[in-house]
Amino acid sequence: HRHWKMHLPLSLIYLTASLNLCRGDWWKPSAETTMHIQYAGNTYDYNLPGVDVYNLDGDAVSAETISLIHSNGKKVICYYSAGSWENYRSDASSFPSSVLGSVMDGWPDEKWLDIRQISILQPIMEARVQRYSQKGCDGVDPDNVDGFNNDSGFDLSSDDQLVYNRMIASIAHTRNMSCGLKNDLDQIPDLVGSFDYSVNEQCHQYNECNKLDPFIQANKPVFNIEYNKTLSDFCPSSIASGYSSQMKNLSLDQPAFDCRICNRISTRNNVSCTPTLAPPMEPASTAYAQTTPTSSMHSSSTQTDEKR
Repeated sequence: HRHWKMHLPLSLIYLTASLNLCRGDWWKPSAETTMHIQYAGNTYDYNLPGVDVYNLDGDAVSAETISLIHSNGKKVICYYSAGSWENYRSDASSFPSSVLGSVMDGWPDEKWLDIRQISILQPIMEARVQRYSQKGCDGVDPDNVDGFNNDSGFDLSSDDQLVYNRMIASIAHTRNMSCGLKNDLDQIPDLVGSFDYSVNEQCHQYNECNKLDPFIQANKPVFNIEYNKTLSDFCPSSIASGYSSQMKNLSLDQPAFDCRICNRISTRNNVSCTPTLAPPMEPASTAYAQTTPTSSMHSSSTQTDEKR
């Protein structure tokens, strides 16, 4: 059945995705949704106050952990890289050398993918998202979906990226899962209708947050992560814009500070909200075993490309 679907015209695949979009079967978070992101560390708290959804590595997180988070009334987004090959992933051997491009600057374990070769990449990405669906993930966070704006080793066009990104969204939606657009700011006007939320890195640092507003205007959340700004630099603007913004360590470990959650606590308790790293953490659960090296996230800005 999968082999047959691979050879369907892309127009028919997108028509199927559009029909699913009309049904709206999957989880669709509103703009007020708050996120906690964590891919590393020795402690995990699966019931953080004020957090609506957890963003965790799709390969490392277990079905048991996802079930635990669900029992606390929260959702789970599962991270994976849709635009790069990572040599440590369990399905790394599924990628033929013909789709592997330039090594990502600074990250010798990753190479850009030739996203034009959809007939090869689509079944690989489908298999990944199917695994995450079977674990119970409510949505996915596909990374590195802006290869056309980077030195990928391929002559990728903006149209190539739009076709590939819409295919990635349809893979999730046909499995009743939501899908986020990671960075790729310049294509938001063309893609906001195909994605359910934005996961952004460092828009405040590079003064490009206004490009994310179409998501808020569509009542879809913007999950923003900052690494090098102080809270006073970006929290007031983030709250005013309606984003769920966090200050995180580059390693994306346990410590976090969410502007919106702090503001709610401060308003409710009539106290000043001081910059804390996170609510107290419980001992690490054995349900979350870090079976792969720390996931990576890459900023879309050409000014930086930091390993997360």
